[in-house]
Parts: sequence; C-alpha cells; structure tokens
Amino acid sequence: MKSIVLLLSGLLLLASSRQAVKAASAQVEWAAFLAARDLRLDSPQLAWLWKLADGDDGECIGEGLKKLDQDRREIARKFFDLSCRPYMKWWESAFAACDKEKPPAWCDDESAVFDYMGVRSYFEIVVDGIRASSYTGERFNLMGSLLDIAESHVVTEFPRQSIETLYADALQEFLVQAGPSDALVIAGRMSKTWVGLSPPISAVFSAYASELPPEHADESNQLRLLLGKE
Repeated sequence: MKSIVLLLSGLLLLASSRQAVKAASAQVEWAAFLAARDLRLDSPQLAWLWKLADGDDGECIGEGLKKLDQDRREIARKFFDLSCRPYMKWWESAFAACDKEKPPAWCDDESAVFDYMGVRSYFEIVVDGIRASSYTGERFNLMGSLLDIAESHVVTEFPRQSIETLYADALQEFLVQAGPSDALVIAGRMSKTWVGLSPPISAVFSAYASELPPEHADESNQLRLLLGKE
C-alpha cells in the first residue's frame, strides 16, 4: 500500500510540474505577444481587458469576446489562451488532491506544497524569458506576471524563505535593464504583497538604487524611502 501511495504522489508531482512548465511557457509567449504590439501590462490601453477578465470572476471563460472589435478580440483571446487559462489550470491541478475528503499529508506541509506546485520550475522559465529579452516592456510584463503570484492568497502556503529567494533572483535579473520608473513600480507592487520587501528582496533593490547615476537621484531617493533606507 505504501508503494502505491508513493507512486500516486510521484504522479501528482509530475503532473503538477508539467502544468507549471506549460503555464510559464505560455506566460512567456503572452509577454512576447504584447511586446510585439508595444503594450505593457500596466498600460491604460489594456484597461478594457482587465475589466473583461474581472467580469469572468476569475473563471477565464472569456465571455463578451464577440462584442469586441477584431484587434481587441485577438488580444483577449491570446490573454485567455496564454495567460489566464494555463495559469488557472496549473493552480487547479496542483490543489485538486487537497480538495478531496481525505487529502494527502503533503497538503499541510509548506515545503511539500511548494514542490508539488512546481513553483521553482515556473519561476525558472519566466526568469529565463526575462534574461532572453532585450525589450524592457517585455521584461516588465514578465516580472509583473511573477508578482501575480505574490499578490495571491495561496502564496502564504509556501515557505517564506524559498519564495523570497525566487523573487530576489528574479528581480536581480529584471533590474539589469530596468529603468528607475519601472523599478519603482515593481517595488511598489511588491511592498503591498505578503512577501513584501523582505531583507533579500530589499537588498536587491537597495543595490540597484545605489548604482543609479546622479541624474536619477530623485528616483533613487524614492526607492530608498520605499525600502525604509531614508
């Protein structure tokens, strides 16, 4: 019986990791799609898309697509196909076992949940996408997609040290080419999450701020103020 349980656990881990890889790869493709149209996730030009997504109550159904013009319909379809649905399927596949009447023991283990989710694999693929892109808008969008996880409640189920390390590494790569205004936006979003501007993450932002040239002294001071360094 024990061997069967171990086998099933292994299969669940493999399935969840595969979904993490699929979701991350699709997210990179979504970011590239937006980059080709010179669009950023925080652009007012996409306000209509977030309103459409909110109307789905997080179900990723995509109702209302027929009412859109051709250009917006294409953007919305790409969003649901490459971002919303793969991301949702990843979470659902990972926690399906924990929703059962008798969930496995790993559901109450932070480290086990982190491993079963394939969170590290997801981050690695998205960070590879950041590293491979020279377009600041695409890099910003990919970093923003990682913050979606930090802004979700489920992140509290992960080991804090593990998730902080992943974000510190991602930010290290993102900030290589990020402008001060983008760094401030990302730091601001990060500060409002459960992960927050923890010491490893704060250290990355602090190093970035200290290396900004004199003409960006204002942004450097704003960043330091946000980090509590002033």
